[in-house]
Amino acid sequence: MINRTKTLLKLFSIRQYALFWIAAVCSNLGVFCLMTGRLWLMQELTDSPAMLGLLAFSNSLPILLLSVWGGVIADRINRINLIIITRTFFCIQALITGLLIALDKIEPWHLILFAILTGVLFALDLPARHSIVANIVPQKNIPDAIVMYSLIFGGSSIIGPAIFPQLIRIIDVAGVFYFVGIAYLATVILLSFMHPLSTIPRDAKMTLMQDFTKGFKYIRNNRLLRDLIVLTAVIGILGSSYGTILPALTKNVLQGDVNLYSNLLLIIGVGGLIGTISVGYITDYVDRLIAIKIYICILGLALLLLANGFVLSLVFASALILGFSSSAFGTSTSSYLQILVDDEFRGRLMSIYQLGFGLSAFGGLLIGVIAEFIGIEIAIDIFGILIVVFLLLFHVFGNRSKMNLID
Repeated sequence: MINRTKTLLKLFSIRQYALFWIAAVCSNLGVFCLMTGRLWLMQELTDSPAMLGLLAFSNSLPILLLSVWGGVIADRINRINLIIITRTFFCIQALITGLLIALDKIEPWHLILFAILTGVLFALDLPARHSIVANIVPQKNIPDAIVMYSLIFGGSSIIGPAIFPQLIRIIDVAGVFYFVGIAYLATVILLSFMHPLSTIPRDAKMTLMQDFTKGFKYIRNNRLLRDLIVLTAVIGILGSSYGTILPALTKNVLQGDVNLYSNLLLIIGVGGLIGTISVGYITDYVDRLIAIKIYICILGLALLLLANGFVLSLVFASALILGFSSSAFGTSTSSYLQILVDDEFRGRLMSIYQLGFGLSAFGGLLIGVIAEFIGIEIAIDIFGILIVVFLLLFHVFGNRSKMNLID
């Protein structure tokens, strides 16, 4: 364990990685407050789970529709320059949102519009961002570099909830979005100090469609890549959507306020950090695909516990387990894909991988509508049961196909 920790820390001796990691810290704090602030603001404006679902749908749908093209672009141009551009627009958008709130002009349709624009930016940003790590460290360090990079998400999920209610108390909701703008500005400055990445040699005569088709055929011909993408897509729909109605659960079921909401997010973040850290150690003893299945099972059961927690302590326990399982699943699948893929196709693979998160558009909308008309707890129950059923089906048919595991 000590040797692994030293190996992880040695990554920061690589200048490119250190700059990218610190920039990602600023960026992830910004995106956490951006998403959390929008959901809480929509809850305050409308008090409607369905509107929360529509907000999540509006953010994720562009990722679903455009991320594959974002991956093609990421394989054609300098990836650092691309994310500098997207982060600049994130900054501008957050500052405009803060201004509208300060002027008391903010409306629900503004949040929907900004969510759509955010989704478009993410469709370009995510494939490039997830592809960069493998370009700035030696091949042997890629798994550890991804684990260290994933720690940022867990860390921001702890720091974000800790500072979110304080930001609202001290500088109001408008100040939260100003904070997001400043965080993204810091990201852009740090990324500008990185050396440009060399692009992968390719046929200059190939069109975007030809590039996409070539990448799709590459993934189609690799069964393990396909299965990991399917897992990510289904969990994107069923396992990521509970966060959409978490503000409604807090206010309407748990009878809490923004502080309870932040505490739930904080506990989820702590669980996520534990899950991320554990991945590197668990895969030393357990096959990667088996570990991924275990994380999915835990995620489904944790949703059932969240929906049926009769006391607050059970709700907090379920939040901790949800954070652990979802983070461990995401880190495991991402690092496994990065190990398996050829660098020529890395951007396109990661863009299709992001479709899993894009599909959460439908999950977020669906769980919001179900919660609106049937009940919040029932909606969460349904999604938890569907995850367990899907895992059983995948395990049975996966075993029949006798997949070859690649370590």
